[in-house]
Amino acid sequence: MRMLKAFTLILFLSIPAALPLRADDAPDPAALKAAQDLFKIMSPDFVTQLMTQLGNAVWPRVESQAKAHNIDEATLAELRKEFDRIEIENVNLMMQQAPPVYARYFTADELNQLAAFYQTPVGQKSIKVLPQVMGEFFAKVSPMVQNVESEVQTSFRTILAAHGYKDE
Repeated sequence: MRMLKAFTLILFLSIPAALPLRADDAPDPAALKAAQDLFKIMSPDFVTQLMTQLGNAVWPRVESQAKAHNIDEATLAELRKEFDRIEIENVNLMMQQAPPVYARYFTADELNQLAAFYQTPVGQKSIKVLPQVMGEFFAKVSPMVQNVESEVQTSFRTILAAHGYKDE
């Protein structure tokens, strides 16, 4: 079983690496500057709000598992605080990787147009509302993701067993 879980985890972690990103292509310096400017407009509150919403969507499952192991409320509160801290800290680090990627797929002019949009009333609203939308969306699809993970594990277990591999 541990082998299957490890294999499934490796599979899910490797999916982004299989996507056709042109990591070797250096972005146009003007596009990179425009992407950095864009993220200055949309990043600070957007990322924090998005992570709060996603954390709120994920936390009930974590809390349920913790309570099943008789973890007390004070410890649970400390776990939640640490969960939020780690989540925000790491997402902010990850977001630093976004401008070079954007700069490879958008021209400087397109990025400047996006920045201009985010400075309009609709753009400002989208920065405020999209984290809530994504949090709600994630909460709705989270059970589906769990089902996909379960289906993958079941299918992998069947294929591995057919090839003579045993669950450990």
